Parts: sequence; structure tokens; C-alpha cells
Amino acid sequence: MFSKSMPGEILLLFTLAIWFLFFMIYMGNRKNKLNQWCFFSGMCFSIGVFKEYLYHFFFPFLMENWPGLLNQETALTLYSILTAIPYYFAMPISLILGYYYCHVDQKHPRFFPWLCALTFLPALILGIRYPFTQTRYYQLNDSFYYGLISFYNLLSGCVLTFFMVRTLIKERFQSYFRQKLLIAVLVLTPLWFTLMTVLPVQLLRLENLTKLWQLNFVIVFLIIGFYFYHAFRGGILGNRLKHEAYDWDSESRAINKNIQFIRHTVKNELIKIEWCTSHLNETLENEEKQYTNMILSSCSYLREYLNKISKYSEEIQPEPEEYLLMDLIASPAKNIRHLFSKIQIRFDFPKDVKVFCDKIQTEEVLSNLFFNAAEAMEFSGVIQVSCAQNSHKNELSITIRDQGYGFSPEQKDLLFSPYYTTKTMDNHMGLGLYYCKNVMTKHGGRITASSNPKTGTAFTLVFPSGDNSGKKKLHGK
Repeated sequence: MFSKSMPGEILLLFTLAIWFLFFMIYMGNRKNKLNQWCFFSGMCFSIGVFKEYLYHFFFPFLMENWPGLLNQETALTLYSILTAIPYYFAMPISLILGYYYCHVDQKHPRFFPWLCALTFLPALILGIRYPFTQTRYYQLNDSFYYGLISFYNLLSGCVLTFFMVRTLIKERFQSYFRQKLLIAVLVLTPLWFTLMTVLPVQLLRLENLTKLWQLNFVIVFLIIGFYFYHAFRGGILGNRLKHEAYDWDSESRAINKNIQFIRHTVKNELIKIEWCTSHLNETLENEEKQYTNMILSSCSYLREYLNKISKYSEEIQPEPEEYLLMDLIASPAKNIRHLFSKIQIRFDFPKDVKVFCDKIQTEEVLSNLFFNAAEAMEFSGVIQVSCAQNSHKNELSITIRDQGYGFSPEQKDLLFSPYYTTKTMDNHMGLGLYYCKNVMTKHGGRITASSNPKTGTAFTLVFPSGDNSGKKKLHGK
């Protein structure tokens, strides 16, 4: 058999690669019929490779080491059954995938179950006329059988291709067209390469081309690369992957662990202090209560302080969607204007600029930067917000610039370190910019800072532009 020229390890790796690809497709959306039937189709085709590994490598290994478990006749019968599965059922399963691709289930719901049953009818007839257990015999000795199988599979492939191409043409202006196109490439490329390198070659006895099917190994890995490329770019078949940088160093882990321990300990002690002070307050005269009220006020401040520390140090998990930049800035800007009447915020960007980000986390970052800018200007001056699109790098930069005193080159290296602050007021923890850096890192972006004594300080948030295919939800007007 020609497959003997391919090592058993390669055949097994080939099979596992196919299983991995179609398992990822299935996990993309287990409830979606397209994902389900794409998975069934891929697994059915994979049996064609898996049976070669079993028959030429695994079965001989069993017969050599445990002769009582398996003999040559049983091995040939199992090989025949496994050959029949992709021969008879791979294309009907692929056709049902095509039906869902074309929305036949939605357009003709009453007729659809009958259409699916009729699709499997030729496979059942072939199984009765040419029994599964004798497929190998017919494959080698009956040219009419091989011609019939070739015609059946190639015709089904043509019908499936017609359905998919026709649907792509009709839906080329729909927002989900890109996804439909990716599915067609993912399905039709390996399908047609398999059909054209196996059936016609064997039917026409092209001995010099019998190893051509092994190039499917390359095709499968190219398809896996294609799948992951689009999964990271904008999503495919329900899977959208993201490279997420995280702080694995001991410093960050120690910070989180220490904060949790300190917060728990101090919180327990605060409960005792507040309870005792409240009861003591009931026995004191009004003039003396000022001291217990000071204790209660300090406890309240410490509780708020602990909550903020916990918020800024906890694990950040963004849920990014597409928002208008003006909508993201509106709430933080309004709060700063409300707190500091002498602060002005000027916007220098088009109203339709969109940012792909987590709304809550990004608003918190902007609030931190606005407050820092206001404080640097002693709560009087102009904060300017501008943005720039870098189409080459597929990035959006948002710059917040103030007219404050800035920072020194030595301070710049420590700006984003935890617990570092240039402020002297008691309400600064030194975690604000550390939090901003973590949020931007989790978004796959970054934050940079620059300072000039004449022009003030500028913080720049750099966001990946995201996918604009229309799949993401747009918030705002």
C-alpha cells in the first residue's frame, strides 16, 4: 500500500492535527449547527488517515506482541469498515454542513429533516450493495465500484461548492460575509485537495501519483495556521483568541498576596474598632462624641482606602467592545469639571473615533489621568485630549496633555511602579498609574509618558485598533 512510505509517527501526527483543528472549531460555538457539522465532517475525513496508521502500524504491532487479540482477517475487516466511513458518509455530512451554510433549515424548516434523510440515502444504498466489511476487496478488484464511489463523492463535492459559492455571492454585502468566506476557505480547500488526490488517482491507476495524497499533511497544517491567524485577527467560527500579557514575576504576585493579607487583617480590626466606638458613643455626652466621631470617620476612610487598593491590585480581565471615544471620555471629564471648576478639558479629535476596549476599565484609566493632570496644574488649567490613528501598526493613540510641572527623568523610570508617588497628600497610594499600565497591558496595548517643563506632561494610551468587520458591537450614537 502506498501509505507505507509515510512513517507511522507522521500518520499519527497527521490524524491528531486534524482532530485538533476540528475540535477547536467545535469548541468555538458548540451550539451552532455550522460548528457541529463542520466538526463531524472533519472527523469523518480524518478516519481516512487514521485507518492507514492502524492497518499498517498499530495492527501489526498488536499481532506481533499479542497474537491472540487480533489476526490478519479481523484487521482487514476493520480496515474495510473504516475505509467505508469516509467513502460513504463524509460527503453527506459535508452536504448537511452546506445546507446550514445556506440557511436551508430556516427557509424550509418542514422540508429540511427529509432533505437530510435523503442526503444519507445513497450512502445507505451503497452500504447495502457493497457491504462495509468488504470495502477493501471492492477497492482493489472492482473498477466499477471505484468509479461509482469517485462519481458519488465528486458530484457531492460539486453540489456543496455550488451551494457555498452561490451563498457567498448572495450575501456578499452582509456584515457576516467575511466569516462566511473564511468558513468556505476552511472547508473547501482540504476537501477538494483530498478528493482530487485520492479518488481520480486510484480510479485511473496513476501509479506515479499515488503518493500525492500525502501533501494533505501540508494542507492541514496550512489550514491550522489559517485558522489561528484569523482567530487572533478578528475571530472565526465563534473562536476569537487574544494574546494576553500578564505579570508572572514574583514582585507582582507578592504585591497581590500582601494586599489580600493586609486588607483582610485591617478589615477585621476595623470592624472591632467601629463596633466598640459605636457603643462607646452611646454613653458619651455630645461634647465628648467629637472624639469618637473622629475615630469612626477615620475607620470609614480606611475602609474606602482598602477597597481602592483591592480594586487596583486585583486581576484585570478586560471584556473589550467597540465604543466611541467621546462616550468613553464623557463621564470622567464631567466628574473632573464637577470637582474642579477651574479645569477645562479640550477635545482635539473627530467625534466618530472608535476605541476597542473595556469601557469600565478604560474610564477608570482616563479618570486617573485626568485627576493627575488637574492636580499637577494645582486644579486650574487646560487638559487637552487628542488622538492619532496609525494604520500601518493598526493602533489608536489617545494623548492626555496637561500644563503642569511634569516629572524628572529619574522619576519617569518609577512612574508605573506600585506604591510610587510624587504626591505629598495622604490620599495617594501610588497605585493609580500602576493600575493604568496593567489595564493597557491586558488590552494588548501600552501607556507611555513624556514631560517638558515648558509644555507640561503627556500620557499616551495606545490601543490595538481591533477588527472593524462589523462583528463587534458599537456603543454610542
